[in-house]
Formats: sequence, structure tokens, C-alpha cells
Amino acid sequence: MSTGRQVVRMLVPAIVLALVMTPVTVRADVEQNDKALKELQDAKLTIDKAIKTAEEYCEGTAVSAHVKVSKYGGSRVVVRCLADDKCAEVHVGVKDGKALRKREITKPPKDAGDDILKTKDVVTMMEKAKVTLSKAIEAAEKHTKGTAIQAVPSVKEDKLQIVVCCKADDKWLNAFVDGETGKVTKTEEVKKEEKEKKEDKDKP
Repeated sequence: MSTGRQVVRMLVPAIVLALVMTPVTVRADVEQNDKALKELQDAKLTIDKAIKTAEEYCEGTAVSAHVKVSKYGGSRVVVRCLADDKCAEVHVGVKDGKALRKREITKPPKDAGDDILKTKDVVTMMEKAKVTLSKAIEAAEKHTKGTAIQAVPSVKEDKLQIVVCCKADDKWLNAFVDGETGKVTKTEEVKKEEKEKKEDKDKP
């Protein structure tokens, strides 16, 4: 294996790898979604503002973003960015909307293989089509008439789509944004997890 490829392998975050390989359905936990949205609304912060803060902080391109709720306070928006061929995770505080810290991702998953190189492809696709995470969120919120709390990329058959989780009319929806046109191609309702049924199955 060449030294150049080894370097690239060390730069790509584990979570983004999982997202770029297959179509995704984000945030199935409706209860957590509601908590995340309430905290954003109380602080008058949007996921888009947090993304722009993170991109400015690390001088890079955002590839995914989600709200990390803390029951002890100090919830944050976690934004994965690519800057100067390095991947970093920027934490933006929900309460004040400021970047709290940046953590460089240096250790990829053991079983990533050559798929680790696809993260750069996502950024290349975004730049070529000029469809950023922020623009995908704008399209999703306009289409659903809702509010976004998460956005993640997905690549299938060399085609990029960005999945944005929004709440609209008391429903949680995943809006699928085409990575080439920037338009929403479909929406799917996020169903509440049936925890009771799972518990019944676990009983002897």
C-alpha cells in the first residue's frame, strides 16, 4: 500500500464512512428528536447556523451534522468537516451557538478498507454540483415546511443524496435531497420505535 493512501486512510472519520456507503435513514428515535428540536428552538439556534459556525471555525466543508442531547446540560451540534485533507469534528454549543472545540479524526475503523476514500468523493460531488449541506437543509425545510435537526450524506451507485431529518405538522420526516439538483426527491415519515414489542421479544 502506498504512503499516500495510508495518509488518506488516517484522515476519514468513522461515522461519515458508514453514511457514505449506503442509503441511510436518520434519527429513528422520535423522543430524542423532540428533545433536540426543543433545545434548538429555546436557544434560537438552527442546525444551519451551527454548520456555518463550524465551517468558519475549521475553514472547511461540512459533510454531516446532528444534535447531541445531554441530560446534564451542554447539548451541542456535532459537525463533521473536511479541511486541508483532514477530517475534524467541530462541537457547537446549543446555548450560545459558539464553536466549543475541534477534534481531528485520526483513527479510521479497522474494517473500512478502500471505502475510506469515498468521503473525499462526497465533498467533491458537493463542490461540483454546488449543493452544500446548508442548501440541502434549505430545500428540505422548504419542501416539508418543517425544521431540520440533522443532515447526512449518502452515496449509492456513485450518486449523492443528502438525507435531512425535519419536523413538520407534528411528524418527523426524512427528506431525500438529490446531490446533483439540490431538489427533494421524496420524503419518508420517521416512525416511533416500538420499544414495547422489542421488550416482549426479549422476555423468556
